[in-house]
Amino acid sequence: MNDWRNLKLGDVLTLQRGFDITRANQRPGAIPVVSSSGIGSYHDEAMVQGPGVVIGRKGSLGTCFFLNQAFWPHDTTLWVRDFKGNDPHFCYFLLKSMDLAKFDVGAANPTLNRNHLHVLDVRCPSVPTQRRIASILGTYDDLIEVNRRRIALLEEMARRLFEEWFVRFRFPGHENQAMVQTPEGPLPEGWHTRKIGDLCVYLSRGVAPNYDETASTLVVGQKCIRDQRLSLAPARRQSRPAPPEKLIKPGDVLINSTGVGTLGRVAQAEDVPDGLTADTHVTILRSQTEVDRDFFGLALLRMEPVFERMGAGATGQTELNRSRIAEVTFAVPPENLQTTFGYHARPIRALSNQLARQNDLLTVSRDVLLPRLISGELPITSVERELEAVA
Repeated sequence: MNDWRNLKLGDVLTLQRGFDITRANQRPGAIPVVSSSGIGSYHDEAMVQGPGVVIGRKGSLGTCFFLNQAFWPHDTTLWVRDFKGNDPHFCYFLLKSMDLAKFDVGAANPTLNRNHLHVLDVRCPSVPTQRRIASILGTYDDLIEVNRRRIALLEEMARRLFEEWFVRFRFPGHENQAMVQTPEGPLPEGWHTRKIGDLCVYLSRGVAPNYDETASTLVVGQKCIRDQRLSLAPARRQSRPAPPEKLIKPGDVLINSTGVGTLGRVAQAEDVPDGLTADTHVTILRSQTEVDRDFFGLALLRMEPVFERMGAGATGQTELNRSRIAEVTFAVPPENLQTTFGYHARPIRALSNQLARQNDLLTVSRDVLLPRLISGELPITSVERELEAVA
């Protein structure tokens, strides 16, 4: 611990406000323009040579980004102008550990002031120790990123398989399948246009939760449904007993059904804990047993833009009524073709879900380690040995 010193953040690094760049001034290029919400566009000119660290100054206040290349920090950010000889990757993790959003100094408009951040107390070790800490935490980030890429590839495989079979109608044996004219257009013989409601054994909103941090069960809200995936990280504990039909089961499809911005987002539940339910802002759809879960899930995920446009009501009070969801139609193939599709799609989607669960565990482990490593509370050598065994 003799390696560590008590300093001010300004002794470790110097923050600088980003540069103004309008949409009109942006040009196609390979240089990322980093705003408070991340990389939003690209440019053909760099304002900063990497590696670098960027902090959301407005909007996503305190969110930190690490870039290993040249970039353009937007005016809505702060960026590290000078690392003062310290390891850039360590500085990134140091800033992430500080919960910078709580240092908001804005009134009507939340913002971070670099002069206020520079005087914050921090603990900082020697550069060799910084590099060891950054290597440990960076390994977690690398593992998470590899899994993210694999998940994206697997999900793309499942989507393309669905589109090939059920949108382009190039399913196994399609060459020998006659096409029949229907009011909705040509369909392969034996296919039918069905309403979503006719394919469900249950279609309803969730419960009005009684939030209780001591409860053993979780409730899914709108924040849990993002990027067509269900995340339990934002789920809250609640104690109100839910009717059995409102308990989420593997294969259930969830649709955000209230408000703006998140309305219409779709996710399909995979592995779920006992007692999991949804709140009244989320609609639960459970398909009939003869409907293949992967066909049903991918069909509704593909309809997300449709659901997003279906909201009705006043601004800020937009609702996606369950009866409107139930009336949406799509082409449904015979049961045997759905089953064959599920035989091919299930292993792909199961592996994607397994990798997502691994990422959840890696993220939790990294987030637990982060403040303890950055503060010097944990011995680095023991963490290195444990990480080597895991990796």
